Amino acid sequence: REAVKEVWLHADILQGRNIPPMDEDGLVDPMWEILVEDKTVWPARDQIPKSMNPSFLHRTAVPISVYIPPNPSPVRARGGAATGGAGGVPSSCLVDCSLPLPPVVLQLKDRDVGFVESFEKIGQT
Repeated sequence: REAVKEVWLHADILQGRNIPPMDEDGLVDPMWEILVEDKTVWPARDQIPKSMNPSFLHRTAVPISVYIPPNPSPVRARGGAATGGAGGVPSSCLVDCSLPLPPVVLQLKDRDVGFVESFEKIGQT
């Protein structure tokens, strides 16, 4: 039977290197965002100091929806037993199926605080 399951996207945002200066003091106020499906995830804004080589060291998890095709064939372990996946998703789908996964975008932004807080996009992947 066809189903859409909720699974978790886990992302580790570790560091940025050689970010171009964006502020008058020659530094950047780095800020990252993850965009997936209709969700936007970002860190607490006061946790990242000014730096052109920031260490974010942040782990986050985002729920996403994944289509599970009907009657996936189970993956067999060495002894011949079928193995299951996490969250009711057959492990065969996570390895063997061509699942249409949603695009994940990581954006790096410069945060400027003044009369109004603003963000200027530096780049994305």
